[in-house]
Amino acid sequence: MTETTDQEHFEGMTLDELIQHCHRTAKDKGWWDDHAEGDERVFPEKAMLMVTEISEAVEHWRQKRMGGIQEIFIVEPDGGVTDVTHHPNPQINKNTKPDGALVELADVLIRILDLCGRFDMNLSKAVALKMRFNELRPFRHGGKRA
Repeated sequence: MTETTDQEHFEGMTLDELIQHCHRTAKDKGWWDDHAEGDERVFPEKAMLMVTEISEAVEHWRQKRMGGIQEIFIVEPDGGVTDVTHHPNPQINKNTKPDGALVELADVLIRILDLCGRFDMNLSKAVALKMRFNELRPFRHGGKRA
């Protein structure tokens, strides 16, 4: 059996498979145990957790912690930090933690995928529709600065 990297393992997954994987992992780790079916507070609570992950990514950038926005680091239990950005298969375990602005952006995506799995949302369709709509819009539409 050939060993695959984490990246290779997930690269072949469709968006829908990633949704199911992220949601199953979140459920298995107890992140949905406190949420009863039909609880209307779930969506805003989970959406705000996405905002906190974005804030953490911006803080990494703002404080120039651990390099730039493209780097990925592993934080060791003793506080040591290793840049694994260009490492083909960095080793992680329950005592090490991936960190950096890019890792926080990954957390945002994981939370989005998890939420879509919980509510059986068709994110693939929504992304395809929105991307097509954006292609049809005029250059810098709306007259906004950003």
